[in-house]
Order: sequence, then structure tokens, then C-alpha cells
Amino acid sequence: MELLKVVQRRDFKRGALRLGLAATMALGLLGCDHGEDGPEPTLKIETPANGATVTGPNVLLRVSTTHFTYAGGALGKASAAQHGDDVKGGHIHVFLDKPDSLDAYTVTNLTNADTATLAITTAGAHYLIVTGADASHADVESMRDSVAFTVTLP
Repeated sequence: MELLKVVQRRDFKRGALRLGLAATMALGLLGCDHGEDGPEPTLKIETPANGATVTGPNVLLRVSTTHFTYAGGALGKASAAQHGDDVKGGHIHVFLDKPDSLDAYTVTNLTNADTATLAITTAGAHYLIVTGADASHADVESMRDSVAFTVTLP
């Protein structure tokens, strides 16, 4: 009888330990904030500068990024867009004088490099919005910048 109680107590402790571990893992996955694991990817427009006047129609756009890897031609690659990991297989959406709400408004995507030449044929005030995206076009919230600038034509 005493042996049966010892076995039952040991089985109960094992079951409770398994249940406790499973609950801890589930809570950890549900409430996990990857932002605390490491630095988030960032994006900054270097050129044109905010408030600058540039000569068009060919306007150089240059961005800088951290913790981000361009996808190149293979936009279908798996992306690791979790905070704390470099975003692999990503690209940058570029919006000229349009809100960044629809991908259809993009004037170009940066998939291989951090520069592009934009053909801006209208003199006057313009604005650029750039946003980072993973391979599935999901926005990377920490990667967004915008500038307002003026274009003059020769």
C-alpha cells in the first residue's frame, strides 16, 4: 500500500511538472516580445535630405538600413521578420507623393541596393515615404521614413 502511494505521488509530480512546463511554454510563445531579443531593423532616407532642393528630373534616392538583408531577385525567399533577427529576404517600398497604404502606389522597390534614381518630371514640392517589407510584402513596422523636398528642372 505504501509503495502504491509513493508511485502515485511520483506520477502526480511528473504530471504536474509536464503541465507546468507546457503552460510556461505556451505563455512564453503567446506573450513573446521579440523586440527585447535584439535591435529592430531600421531604415533612414539619406538623400534627398528633408527640406532640400534638388535638380531633376533624375533624383537620387539613397537609404541606409540596419539589421536588414535585401532579397535580390528572389522575393519568394523565406523571411525572418521577427524582431531581433535581421530581416532576410526583404525589400523596400518607395512612395512618391502618395500615401504608403497601397503597394500599387509604389514608384519602385529596392530589392538589391540602397539607391535608386527616380524620374521626377514635375518641378515643385514633393515627398517620399519609404517602408521596409519582408518577402511576403508585410510591413516591417520599425522600418519607415519620409522626407519633403523641392525639385527644380534645368
